[in-house]
Amino acid sequence: MEPIIETEKNEQLPGQVLPKPFEVLSNILQRTNNHKNNPHLCNLLICESNLNLTCEAYAGKQWGYTEVFDHGENDENGKYKTLTKNRTMATQAITLMVVSLESNWKLPVGLLFTDSSIETPLASTIEVYLTKLNSIGIKTISISLDLLSNLKHTLLTQLGFDIDHMELNKTTFKSYFRHPVCGNIYIYFELPPLINHICNCWKWEKCLKHKDNGIYYSFINHVKNLQIVKNILTESEYKKRKIINDWYIIQRRIIYNDNAISKTVADALTYLKDMDYPTIDGCGPTIHFIRVMDCLSNFSNNSIHSKSSVYNMDPNYESSWMPVLENIIAYIKDIRKMYHNDDAQLQFINSIRGIIISLTSLIEIYKNYFKTEKQESLIQYSLYKRLALSNMSYKMSILSIKWSALEMYKRIKALSETPQKIFDDEDIKA
Repeated sequence: MEPIIETEKNEQLPGQVLPKPFEVLSNILQRTNNHKNNPHLCNLLICESNLNLTCEAYAGKQWGYTEVFDHGENDENGKYKTLTKNRTMATQAITLMVVSLESNWKLPVGLLFTDSSIETPLASTIEVYLTKLNSIGIKTISISLDLLSNLKHTLLTQLGFDIDHMELNKTTFKSYFRHPVCGNIYIYFELPPLINHICNCWKWEKCLKHKDNGIYYSFINHVKNLQIVKNILTESEYKKRKIINDWYIIQRRIIYNDNAISKTVADALTYLKDMDYPTIDGCGPTIHFIRVMDCLSNFSNNSIHSKSSVYNMDPNYESSWMPVLENIIAYIKDIRKMYHNDDAQLQFINSIRGIIISLTSLIEIYKNYFKTEKQESLIQYSLYKRLALSNMSYKMSILSIKWSALEMYKRIKALSETPQKIFDDEDIKA
């Protein structure tokens, strides 16, 4: 490892290879008249991406090696120690992006290169960035990350948040960690991967349980292939034709929307249940599960947020959406796998925990900040969409190809020089 060097505290942040983000942020705050007495509320996205293992020279530096940082203790001169590059090829890039919770902008502020096999002291770096942001008038009240990524265990453990031992037999849940300067920082996990993990487990294992009630995937296949005409017990020819016609329409909708977790499938099962159809006895818990997961998916679907005040968490409709979120938390905490080994069950339960933590954070952020102080801002913009990792727009273009560290640097550097919009103009409510 190269020798430890000391850096002036205000000169450079750990891993700050991006030259301009804090200058850009300061300009934004000056234009919006934000200052320390009226801090701008923001979320910090933490995004992990795999790298192409390539070392390249650029601007007098070798790009492709890990950079492991720990700010340590300040000395008497106000300096902190920074560990420089460990000569190991970097396998991952961690990008830090600030997303405004009040206005329509987002900006990358940090980029770190790490090796997933090395336990990087990432929490120390995050804490330094949170303090620096606070010093220029940005109050970070939440962080977003992917619970199913390699980053999760290292970072959460270092922050003092032990998700593996979070108890589910409670009515309230802790969804934050404490920062010495910023106070409570709420944790938000990307919802779609957690929803998909739970639904995939259901599909693979064919059965989940809610308390003592079985949730059976076999009902899904049954309803898709059911020829209802053979089992209609009615003396009325008119009613029989109506049921056949209704079922034909229902099955067309199912074929069009071929998704097990959808309102369409739940409606089809409900239709059969209401007519006491003989082959779907005991489908009630399955219907309930599908409707809850479909509702949860709608909350995590950015495309519908501009069209619905309920999914926007609009204060004017709080009586509609708040009970929905609270009921989802109360229901989902009792979902378990029917058949499991210990490791698989832990990962499944962590997905449950992640959803509970995320929904609790949404509610607490709304109650503690937006309901009283920033109501007008929240009415205009979706809170969920601001916390989603999809704000890291570059991530979408690297799903099929890995960038080198240098390519990652160049792309993130370009994004960090000008604030990007969170919402398209047509998505913003007038």
